[in-house]
Amino acid sequence: MATILSFRVSNYALNINMTGQQRYTARDSFTGIPEEYTPHVKAYAAKNYYVDDIDRALANGWLTAEEHQETLELKTDADPQFRPTSLAAE
Repeated sequence: MATILSFRVSNYALNINMTGQQRYTARDSFTGIPEEYTPHVKAYAAKNYYVDDIDRALANGWLTAEEHQETLELKTDADPQFRPTSLAAE
């Protein structure tokens, strides 16, 4: 079993959900991240990113509809939901 490195999880989540520089699976000329990281990256994104960030990743084509739904299903009430209005303008 491969070791899951936390710095890679956070970097993959950032690159997939916030900048579009990577994908979960090979598509759009991207190679995809290692498969064993996928559940950890989705959980990290659910815990750390607003719903609007994840929605934007879907709208930009960085996530598939399935990846988007799977990530949102991991969100709990304690996780960030929608960006506060005071931050939305930034």
